[in-house]
Amino acid sequence: MPLDLALASLRAGKAVVLRDDRDEALACALVIAAGVDPVGAAARLGAQGVITLAHPVGTPVKAFGTDGAFRVAPIAAGGALAVRSLEAGALDIVRLATGADGALLAAVPSGTGAATLDGATLTDIAAWRERTEVLVEEAAAAGLPSLYGPAGFWARAFVSLYDGVEHLALVKGEPEPGALVRIHSECLTGDALGSLRCDCGEQLRAALASISAAPSGALIYLRGHEGRGIGLANKIRAYALQDQGLDTAEANAALGFPEDSREYAAAAQILKRLGLFDVRLLTNNPRKASALASFGVTVREEAPLVMRANPHNRAYLGAKRDKLGHRLPGDDEGPRRVAGRG
Repeated sequence: MPLDLALASLRAGKAVVLRDDRDEALACALVIAAGVDPVGAAARLGAQGVITLAHPVGTPVKAFGTDGAFRVAPIAAGGALAVRSLEAGALDIVRLATGADGALLAAVPSGTGAATLDGATLTDIAAWRERTEVLVEEAAAAGLPSLYGPAGFWARAFVSLYDGVEHLALVKGEPEPGALVRIHSECLTGDALGSLRCDCGEQLRAALASISAAPSGALIYLRGHEGRGIGLANKIRAYALQDQGLDTAEANAALGFPEDSREYAAAAQILKRLGLFDVRLLTNNPRKASALASFGVTVREEAPLVMRANPHNRAYLGAKRDKLGHRLPGDDEGPRRVAGRG
């Protein structure tokens, strides 16, 4: 597999190519282990322009002996599973290959001679880590009576071991093939505060009702996904930019973020802990289904969860359709469609 070749090249002191396969707008990067001689490694990198040193938060830069030769990118615990970026991915792949805590990378245009080098993607790295690391542990479980059905749900709380974020699984029935599943990204403003700028709250409620009516299923509530992974304050900043005319993808880019920073490795491990390896996924987002499939979860159907637009979110839904690839009606006043519910 490509990642095996890339790891072998890094162990041999060679550079590899790293790509973010979920964001075609980002150029790929050349990556090499910093090692004990980062300046020498940078020369072997063979790249022009700015070279970045990715290292764990808390590691003194002077430990690498760089004397300010490189741009510095401190990487938080969790690496590319916590923050999907080429810098975090570079540190992850170097750690997987050599155990070193420093990676050098330089952006290169896609389609250059770097394409001949061994390479990997951020999805390759996430899938490897999901297979080889324990990413979540179950912390608590209890019954949860619910407005969405007389049986309620069995609530199972999980803690991410790489960043401490708590996630929640609301489980209905016993696991069975084709169980109805929703992977729902945290959205405080939509889920709890009734915001009309998105469709998140309506999707959450519709998904809970659908899963409650199904014989088997679960809703995985992923925290840390606010604003497609940029955080609550940055989401409000993005709203301000949207008020000035940018769409949701342009606003994230203007703040220096990818259009979608979410990662689903923790969700995949939670599903597997629940015994849900084969699911019907409530989603309009093909990327979410592809991400679960990359972690070995079979998605037998992508079941629609389409809410009727309102004047406040019509442009947002249009941008999700046209720029983020969500399967939504061309007419934003199209009918509300929820799988399994009429």
